[in-house]
Amino acid sequence: MTIAIVTFRIRTYTTRNIVSKNNNRTDMYKLNDKHLRGVLEMAGPERYSYFIKRVADWQFIYALESPSGWALAGDETSFSILPVWPHKRFAEICIKGDWSDCVVTQIPLSEWMPKMTQMLEAKQIKVAVFPLPDGRGVVVESGRLSADISEELAKVEDG
Repeated sequence: MTIAIVTFRIRTYTTRNIVSKNNNRTDMYKLNDKHLRGVLEMAGPERYSYFIKRVADWQFIYALESPSGWALAGDETSFSILPVWPHKRFAEICIKGDWSDCVVTQIPLSEWMPKMTQMLEAKQIKVAVFPLPDGRGVVVESGRLSADISEELAKVEDG
C-alpha cells in the first residue's frame, strides 16, 4: 500500500454539520502521555495504520469543528482536506492558530460510513488522516479511507 505524505495549510471553512454530535461518550480508550508521544513520533504510514486499527476497534473518528463549520485544511493544489484523528487527545493538540476556536467532535463510524464518505466525495474533499500539529499528514480520498476501515473491520470480526 502506497501512502502519500503531504504538508498542508491550515484554514477554516464554513461547512454545515452533517453528523450528529456524540461528544458525551466516556469509554474511549485511555491514552497516556508516553503513548501519545510515541504515536506522534511514528512516520505517516505507521500513523495511518494506527488510525485504521483504532477506529475499527473503537468505532469513532474525531474531527475539529469551529462555530462556523468543520475545520478544513488545503494543499498546494487548493484541494479541501478534512483532518481526522483516532482519539480526542490527538485532535486537541492541533487546536491552535486558525483552529483556536475549534472543538473536537466525535463522529460515530456508523455515520462516517457511508454518510460522511458520500458527502466528502460529492464535495471533492479529501481526508488528512492523523495530521500532526506542524501540518504533515497522510491525505487520501474518503472512499479509500472507508475501504481501509471496512477491511480492518472485517479482520476484527473474523478474529
